[in-house]
Amino acid sequence: MTVNIRRFMTTISASAILAIGASAASAATSPVVGTWEMNIAKSSVENPPKSETFTFASSDKGITLTSNVTGADGKQTSHTSDPSPWDGAAHATTDSKDHDAVTAKSVGAGIYRYSFTKAGAVVNSGTLAVSKDNSILTIAGSRTSTKGAKAYYNIVFDRK
Repeated sequence: MTVNIRRFMTTISASAILAIGASAASAATSPVVGTWEMNIAKSSVENPPKSETFTFASSDKGITLTSNVTGADGKQTSHTSDPSPWDGAAHATTDSKDHDAVTAKSVGAGIYRYSFTKAGAVVNSGTLAVSKDNSILTIAGSRTSTKGAKAYYNIVFDRK
């Protein structure tokens, strides 16, 4: 997996965690808590990995995401985020060179919108949605490269 792919998958992982971060009261009932496996056949992403698993866990501080990726080259990576509360405000981030802040907002039952910014400019934004039966997680959006090119993604995860 190239550095750009790893950055992209880290950004997607961060997008997911920050988009659904919640206060302690709502974290316990968030439909995203649990383990999700990427459905490669149903996903549309540039240079997809061989596999990716997200595990969301709740705590008093919010939601934590652990992402385990096996790249197209067979290399395995794992990343665990810090717990993140969700309150609709921009939060500074330090885990990526691609962005320095994220804003997330609930827009309906199991639906969240997020945007990542770098120096005030949006570099990644999209929607995270959990199906009504809680069996499918979809993350759809776009990101802008450092050269200004836009890449779109629609990633589908099945609950494990």
